[in-house]
Amino acid sequence: MRKLILLPVALLVMISCNELNNGDRRDKASYMITITGSKDGPHILVGEDINSNWDQDNGIIYLGTDASNEPLGTITLRIGAITGGEAPILHAVVSKTDVRVGTGAELNGRTFALPESGSTQKVENITVGSNYISGQVNLSLEGDVPNSGDSTESVNVTGEFVAKD
Repeated sequence: MRKLILLPVALLVMISCNELNNGDRRDKASYMITITGSKDGPHILVGEDINSNWDQDNGIIYLGTDASNEPLGTITLRIGAITGGEAPILHAVVSKTDVRVGTGAELNGRTFALPESGSTQKVENITVGSNYISGQVNLSLEGDVPNSGDSTESVNVTGEFVAKD
């Protein structure tokens, strides 16, 4: 039954992601990110018309929370030089909570970061305009598992974004 429910959600995410990087969507900072592999299930983070920052000098991309969508999250990337529509990711942090207000258990706050060692990961299909950057990510990140001591888990983070400066 769970697989049947996830299939329409995955299809919706794919359709929305195709529309996200469309030229007419670059007027607003936005993202659609899917976190899979988490012990508490998949999470889809959608940010529409969000606060963002694209610091071209330092390669920092910040994407803030959406004003109404839940679950909500923030995404921070630091990238290296852009070459051929790609850039290595030097630092990545994705934070999410299930709800905006609630108890610790209801919030279910999680933070995932780029492992200290491992393969080079990158932002792909990058487009840089006069006041924005857009691209796609497919990352392997790690995070602590709540209430489990020192246990960590690896998750996959995929999606698209548009950040404005």
